[in-house]
Amino acid sequence: MMNDTFSDFVAYLSENMQEIRNSVLMDYGSEPYMHYEDAFMNNFHPFSPGERKNYKISATDSTEFVRELYSGKKLILIRAYSRLGEDISSNFLAEVQSVGRDDLNMFIGLLMEHQEHLSVIDLLRRHRPDFALVDGSLVGRFMHEHRLINATKYEDFMDAYFMTLNDMLVASSETGVPLVFISKSSDSRMFIQHLQGIIGDTARRTEETDHLLIRSMAKFSGYSTPLLVPMKPVPTNVKYNIVSFHAVPDVVDLPLKIDVFTGDSQEVHTDAPIPVSVNEDLLNMVFWGYGGIKAHNIWLADIDRLVKFRTPEIENLYMKTFERMTGIQFYETRGERRARIRI
Repeated sequence: MMNDTFSDFVAYLSENMQEIRNSVLMDYGSEPYMHYEDAFMNNFHPFSPGERKNYKISATDSTEFVRELYSGKKLILIRAYSRLGEDISSNFLAEVQSVGRDDLNMFIGLLMEHQEHLSVIDLLRRHRPDFALVDGSLVGRFMHEHRLINATKYEDFMDAYFMTLNDMLVASSETGVPLVFISKSSDSRMFIQHLQGIIGDTARRTEETDHLLIRSMAKFSGYSTPLLVPMKPVPTNVKYNIVSFHAVPDVVDLPLKIDVFTGDSQEVHTDAPIPVSVNEDLLNMVFWGYGGIKAHNIWLADIDRLVKFRTPEIENLYMKTFERMTGIQFYETRGERRARIRI
């Protein structure tokens, strides 16, 4: 007998097919496509990488494991690696504490980013790569709300988070190593808002994202007009200039959001993003580093495989050691444990 919920799912798709399609793709000739087409074509630039160079690249990523104990407290493990060649900077955090359920996902994300910042700082103290890559969005890290967190001992964690973010940018400035943040998923609307300014329609309300626009309109390998964005970590009075753009190494794949901090960006006297140019070495590195649909960047894909907690490591090492040293058992079955581990 056919699964009754599956038939409900098919019915839902049938009834909402066009709305769903419009949410992930602008059809050629549609109103939003025609609205942005000319401005987009003038602000999306073809690019093919030049001769491959032997860049020294570091890559940073993190992983997490969270288990709720029967007391309601959470066992939290966070690990961040920064790798340059055979050298790895490792930062690790373990906590058993109370965290509000509504804050848990956000809190874990902040802890992971915080450990990444520390890992980058550690690496830059010892090495001078040509580029320091980090998985994620730099602009997004500046945008976190500065507020109290419902987590024991971490209520004021946002102060430490932004100070460490600031310290990482200072380390980049002092060493002259550009920080390059690369993300494949993004809800940024910075580029589309820039196009609205060009069109003269800044009041237009839009649900379209930069990635939706670019995925729908890009017909060749290239990148969007880079925008210089002034950003400031909340507890400080220092303003940093971040250059943000989207790269499309392959039109059949999703765009890559690239956020760059070089420490020598030009001074700006406005809070609005302004168009700038980017170094060709940076573009070459981004495009040569593209490894296909399953590896948006070869260096970040490598560090992701290396840093990630795996089921055997968690179950046979960390969990068994926790039980042996504390005398506290986890009361899930082996199958339940495996289901709750993120792989």
